[in-house]
Amino acid sequence: MNQHELLDSIGGRTLNSVMKDDVPGFLFENCFRDRSITVIVAPAHSGKTLLMLDMAICLDMEIPLFGQFKPMRGRQVFFIGADAPSWDYGLQSRKLCIGHGIDLAHRELLDLPGIWRSGVKITDLQFLRWLDQWKNTAQADVLFIDSHRATHTGDENLSNEMSQVWNILKGMRDNGWCIIMSHHAGHTRQLLGQDIHAGRGSTVIGDAADFVYNLSKRNRRDPRVKITCAKARGGGPEVDPFDYFDIVPVESKETVNGQPLKGIKLISGVLP
Repeated sequence: MNQHELLDSIGGRTLNSVMKDDVPGFLFENCFRDRSITVIVAPAHSGKTLLMLDMAICLDMEIPLFGQFKPMRGRQVFFIGADAPSWDYGLQSRKLCIGHGIDLAHRELLDLPGIWRSGVKITDLQFLRWLDQWKNTAQADVLFIDSHRATHTGDENLSNEMSQVWNILKGMRDNGWCIIMSHHAGHTRQLLGQDIHAGRGSTVIGDAADFVYNLSKRNRRDPRVKITCAKARGGGPEVDPFDYFDIVPVESKETVNGQPLKGIKLISGVLP
């Protein structure tokens, strides 16, 4: 066995070949990297699940995120919603559909598969095998995980256990998934800023993620959600084309349990 065969036998490569690897593009025009692990960190009721649902709907329906950033191409997504009851995901999605002007008839075209219950764990090898089969069968390549703490069996405060969880996540990324995952803030203050370790638990989480976005609001009723990119692996001089998004109510004729149901539109902007 020569030296090249010996290197191949352990999956090794020369630096010259590594420099020829394609750099991932974007999910949407100039925002949110493809083929990476993006963690969205926020305190409770700060819009992280709402943002992820809107991203998934926009990718599935091929409509612009925040009303202006078009998906780069049609994508097959899968959503693991394990942090809330199914009716909550459904209600938030109804509000977003109203905001996008997607009427009841066209919602039938919203072919967005997922698992909308607690108990799903990416640390379960049987589930990982099923997800890999789904990926290959459906040609899916974007995975939403809500949330980090709800979808593994490790102790988030133990670095050795988080390293094992993140070895699984990075393996999924290297196998072709683009992963968008929510994570709860590790402290109660609302304004997280550019802290890559703003999420609860071990620093392994922030260190291992490719991109970390911190969402923050002045209070629960504030309609403006500030978006801060705390980490961008290989980001270079690139700047996200937004600093915040506003949660704008939209009137509708729909009801829920006999009460009027207002829709939601997410609109982004840049701070002066």
